[in-house]
Amino acid sequence: MGGGHRLRRLNRGRRPQAAQRRGLPLRSPAPAPARALADASQPYDCGFFYTRTGELLQRNLRNAAPYLTAPPSPASPLDTHLENSRRFRALPVYSTLVAYGAQGYRDLVRHLVSHAREIARIVYRHPAFELLPREAAAGTEDQAVERVFMVVLFRARDEAQNQMLRERINSSGRMYVSATVWDGKPAIRCAVGNWRVASEKTGPAGWGVVEEVLQSVGGGML
Repeated sequence: MGGGHRLRRLNRGRRPQAAQRRGLPLRSPAPAPARALADASQPYDCGFFYTRTGELLQRNLRNAAPYLTAPPSPASPLDTHLENSRRFRALPVYSTLVAYGAQGYRDLVRHLVSHAREIARIVYRHPAFELLPREAAAGTEDQAVERVFMVVLFRARDEAQNQMLRERINSSGRMYVSATVWDGKPAIRCAVGNWRVASEKTGPAGWGVVEEVLQSVGGGML
C-alpha cells in the first residue's frame, strides 16, 4: 500500500456519501491485509483496498504500453495499481471465501480470539509476566482478557530477564513470538493468526502448549 499517498491525492475534494456504513468509517481508499484471515497461508504481500473512485485509478494509473493494452471491459488490474510485477493474489483469496463463506470466517475469528484470550489469561495470572498495556491489565482478569483480540502483548517484570524473554520462548521450538517495544522497553508480541490453532486447551494446536512453554520459561525467572 506504498501508493496510499497518491491515492489520497486522487480522492482529494470528493464529498463522502455517508458518515458511517456498516459500522466502519467511510474512507476512500480503505486498504486492508488479506494474509491472516483470508486463509493464513496467504503470502505476506497479499492485500486489497476499497475505493469509491475506481475511474480515477484507471485514468491516472493506466498502463499505456502497447504490448500490455487490455480490452476496456472488464477493467484490467494493471490499470488500478502502481505496480505491475505482482502475482495473482485474488485467486487464493477468492477460493477461501467460496470454500468457507461468511460463517466459516466468523468461526475462524471466534476461535482465534478465544485462543489469544486464553494466552492473555495465562500471562495475567503468572507472577513473572506483565500483560500490556498496563491500563488494560489494571482491572479485573476478565476485563483485561476481554480487551485482547488476536495479539497478546506482554513482558517479563524483571528487566534483565525481559531482555532474554523472546529468545527463551522461541528456543523451546514449540511456539514463536516476535519482539516489539512498548513504553520504550522491550516487549513480546504474540500474534494468533494461524487457522490451525484450536480454541481448546488440549492437543498439539491447543493453547495448553503455550501455557506449558510460558510456565517453564516464567518459572525460571522467579
